[in-house]
Amino acid sequence: MYKTKSARSILLISCPNKYGILHQIADFIDFKKGKIVGLRHIVEKTDNQLFMRVKWAGANELACDTDIEKEFQPIANKYNMEFKVSCSTRAKRLALFTSKTTHCLEKILYNWKEGDLNVDIPVIIANSENIKELADFYKIPFYFISTQKPGYEKKQLEVLKKYNPDFIGLARYMKILSPEFVSEYKNKIINIHHSFLPCFIGANPYEDAYNRGVKLIGATSHFVIPELDQGPIIEQDVTHTKEGYDARKFEDQGKETEAKVFYEAIKKYTDDKLIIYKNKVIVF
Repeated sequence: MYKTKSARSILLISCPNKYGILHQIADFIDFKKGKIVGLRHIVEKTDNQLFMRVKWAGANELACDTDIEKEFQPIANKYNMEFKVSCSTRAKRLALFTSKTTHCLEKILYNWKEGDLNVDIPVIIANSENIKELADFYKIPFYFISTQKPGYEKKQLEVLKKYNPDFIGLARYMKILSPEFVSEYKNKIINIHHSFLPCFIGANPYEDAYNRGVKLIGATSHFVIPELDQGPIIEQDVTHTKEGYDARKFEDQGKETEAKVFYEAIKKYTDDKLIIYKNKVIVF
């Protein structure tokens, strides 16, 4: 269970950078009888694009105002803003997909159980039956759907419709999603890839890294788009290789980095710290 704190409203903004925006936002929060507890902005100078994350406490410490989106719309129209409003106490629903390898899945489940992730996990879907024991331990509904048979994505989508997740995490799910599947959850699928993208795209990055004699191996978490391993990058990290290691040892060494990177990406998504802009992710 997530360690719930007082309710905080969160506003994410993307718009052309103009005079008066911050003043308007501050006036709006004051109108809502709010107190700003966090504010960060980033300017993409090439396009003069402003990105902002504002977090504030309202009059009610237990719940967020439900009228914010409607009342903020005139300001958004004035400044040509794209914006999103959320509440810090609302848990997003995360559906997890995985295959045989469990280290990334275990990292998410452990931290969720410890109360460090603001998510509900209504379902785990896997193309390997050995995941059932882990799902049962955490008392999460589990579906084994073989990806060797035609029509498996239709079955997956039927399960997702039943559980209605807000987003999907691919915890080392070793199957390429079709463009049709991706379009159903556009900008709502987060993958972990076991290399420091854009290097070593595909299914065997550790072998490719070993063959190139790299001194660093890494992991990348990104949003999924139809093009393989080309989606906007959320989080990355690396670790030094050790002389004398083969590709299998590279893989063993990289597991901790993969799990850490995947967890950080999921957490930043659940904490509303991400804005997608073109093929980039602005991270607060």
